[in-house]
Amino acid sequence: MGSIKTLSDELYDGSLNKMQMFIKKLKCRATATGWTSICKVNGKSFFEEYGKISIEEIVDSTKE
Repeated sequence: MGSIKTLSDELYDGSLNKMQMFIKKLKCRATATGWTSICKVNGKSFFEEYGKISIEEIVDSTKE
């Protein structure tokens, strides 16, 4: 059930200055729940290479 809990009391507002903290919290949660394998697109980790993954790659990966 830990995978559906909020990441923190303060909700992420979508701003760029808070994105790095959001990604860090999300990575911790994915690791704790064993979901890191589904957080990759074409071998690229969402947590380490999120700026290098295109929308097209994400859409294509959902069709597989």
